[in-house]
Amino acid sequence: MNKISTPWGPADQAKYLNAEKTLIKVSTSGHGGIGVKLELPMPEYLASVAIKGSEWLWFEEDLNWACAALAFPLCFDAESLTGAENTVLNWFPQIYAQHFGRKPTAKESYKVREQELDAKLHGNYRPRTGYGDWAWNVPIGQCYIEGHRASDNTTQGFLVPKDEYKNYSELVLDNYPHFTPDTSLPHFKPSTAHA
Repeated sequence: MNKISTPWGPADQAKYLNAEKTLIKVSTSGHGGIGVKLELPMPEYLASVAIKGSEWLWFEEDLNWACAALAFPLCFDAESLTGAENTVLNWFPQIYAQHFGRKPTAKESYKVREQELDAKLHGNYRPRTGYGDWAWNVPIGQCYIEGHRASDNTTQGFLVPKDEYKNYSELVLDNYPHFTPDTSLPHFKPSTAHA
């Protein structure tokens, strides 16, 4: 087999998944995925997450491969198909709804839950980046959290007690004290372990 060109570089390993050689699993030094020959018909809603090449539609290995698996279930084992269904359920709920005929709920799907939280908390500051009390002048026992408010695209720093910095995706920062670290200090506090 000649070296196959993929969006992630030349394939180091490649394995055809069907006798017609129209489905292929590839890996490169840094990434990989599933290739589907362009002439192979598949539903557009599944193909929509692919990277289109000159001969292949490429479905990256982290999430998008699941759409190729659902399009061609006879080329994948039962365990892979279960994983594909769960991946699409959690990360591509609109595609799941089109393929399986029902919209996932927030209890079932990470992405639906995230979308509902985003809508509900659109006007609140939510965590974007966090630093522990090892950083700058962040007080011991506290976390410095940079919050983002989607409604006006603003950011603001907050101090949150370490033991309250839980459930990151649902944490609302608005009622915590504002804080701006002194970034002129070293990023990491000097260690006192050897003093």
